[in-house]
Amino acid sequence: MATCIPSKRAPVRLTAEEVHSLSLQSASRVADSFSKVNANDLARVGTAMAHHESTFNAAAINPQKGSSAAGLTQIVCKTQWGIEDRMGTPRDTNRERIFDPAYALCLSMWYLCEHFRRYGTWAKALSAYNQGHPNAAGDRYARTVLAGITKLNLAAIESGLRDVAEADPSAASSMDPALFTPGTMG
Repeated sequence: MATCIPSKRAPVRLTAEEVHSLSLQSASRVADSFSKVNANDLARVGTAMAHHESTFNAAAINPQKGSSAAGLTQIVCKTQWGIEDRMGTPRDTNRERIFDPAYALCLSMWYLCEHFRRYGTWAKALSAYNQGHPNAAGDRYARTVLAGITKLNLAAIESGLRDVAEADPSAASSMDPALFTPGTMG
């Protein structure tokens, strides 16, 4: 039986570096399915969104009564299952995988890309991610998330991750330095 509202969990805090590294990896896979989506921009938006949604807590559960928003990116169950269906991924009916940060980021980035394809900008895609369609409340959310890209200093994080990938051959297999090239956020 499907469980929509997950049970409370102990916090699982990640660092900005850990989340951004996962975002870069997820974005490179997801962006391949969507034309006109720059993986680096998607990773930056995804990292800032994860910070805004859960302050990088992979076990976050929305405290509002009746809310099913859960995980690093606070996806509600019906949205999660819809994305899984469109991705061709088996449904996570017991909502365990949503607490895997890489899985949550992958789902969220897929959903953002669907909105980006429809609306053409990250601001409108974020607004729709938050509200179901762009509107004033979603636009405020989008401004806050996009400001987080600068606030989190993701350019410095990318530089550090690039240095690790270039210096450690074993890390290079999971962190391709090409992932850190500037995108087209404009």
